[in-house]
Amino acid sequence: MKVTLISKESTMDDHIHILQDESFKILSGRMTYFLDGEQYYLNAGEEVVLPKNKAHNHYNADHEPVEFIQTISPGIDIDYFI
Repeated sequence: MKVTLISKESTMDDHIHILQDESFKILSGRMTYFLDGEQYYLNAGEEVVLPKNKAHNHYNADHEPVEFIQTISPGIDIDYFI
């Protein structure tokens, strides 16, 4: 799904998906994410796959919006995220 996070917007606390890998492909802006307690950054054109059973979190720490494509594999009901 395509997601836009406005500036300085957090999504959720660190969490784990026990059945799904989660991937992000950045379309514009910069996203900050944590994986197993380490902080990383993704810029436009970059992507990452966060494997299942690994604690992670993602958010926008910048003043500009970040747009990205988020994929959960295997897929789950989208109502889980709403």
